[in-house]
Amino acid sequence: MPDIIIALILDVIVLGGSTSTLLKYGRLSAFHPAPIYLFFHFYTMTLRILVLTLGVPLAVMPAPFSIGEIIRATLTFDAALVGATFI
Repeated sequence: MPDIIIALILDVIVLGGSTSTLLKYGRLSAFHPAPIYLFFHFYTMTLRILVLTLGVPLAVMPAPFSIGEIIRATLTFDAALVGATFI
């Protein structure tokens, strides 16, 4: 499997696990930052990896970054989401 598909699968697992953990054990309220964190992660990381997996090019002009850098950023954001979930 290409690395981007593995990154997408891992990202979906982390996002789903964090969401279910927060729904089950977190004392969520209107002022809890978890829903904002989860939405931000989904919007900025999961959707970007999904779009790249579907074959959309990075940019019209040559992009100053590569897919490998996007994968590393996604894994870093996944680690941050896991850390924020359990703090």
